[in-house]
Amino acid sequence: MRYRRVDPTLPPRFPITGSAVYRHFSSKDEVLAALVDRLLDALLIRIGEPIDSPPEADFEGLIAAHVEFSIDNPEHATNWNREQATLSQVYRANITRR
Repeated sequence: MRYRRVDPTLPPRFPITGSAVYRHFSSKDEVLAALVDRLLDALLIRIGEPIDSPPEADFEGLIAAHVEFSIDNPEHATNWNREQATLSQVYRANITRR
């Protein structure tokens, strides 16, 4: 059986087919939403807990965390920029709320 890697960011030891993905997710929206949810978890960990600091410093910290995250994960930033417009309103609202 030949496998096609669905996500090039997955290590090669995880060969999966497109149909295998849809046994766990009902749609492309759900796949993308799950990926973005995990990325947001990682980004929120990087940002850390709010501290008592001037708003300007908070803002600079948020920008720095987003830029560093995008530089460290360019494939995810690219996928998000390309696919976010196709995400259904329900999933987009859940992500925006986070």
